Amino acid sequence: EVFVGPKRPPLLAQYGLDELVYYGWFSWLAKPMVGVLHFLHDYVVFSYGLAILMLTVLVRGGLFPLSL
Repeated sequence: EVFVGPKRPPLLAQYGLDELVYYGWFSWLAKPMVGVLHFLHDYVVFSYGLAILMLTVLVRGGLFPLSL
C-alpha cells in the first residue's frame, strides 16, 4: 500500500501512520511549531510561504530577549 497525501498529523493518524514524520531530538519543540504553522496557514494567510515567514517572525521575536 502507498499513502499519497499531505503529511498532516491528524490525517496520518486516521491511517495509523502517526510516526511517519520524524522530528528528531527536538520533537517536543517541533510538534507545537508545526501546529502553529498549520494554524497560520489554515486560518490566517492561506499560503504556506507567508505562514513560514510569520512563524519565523514569531520565533525570532520570542528569542529576541535572549539574543540581546
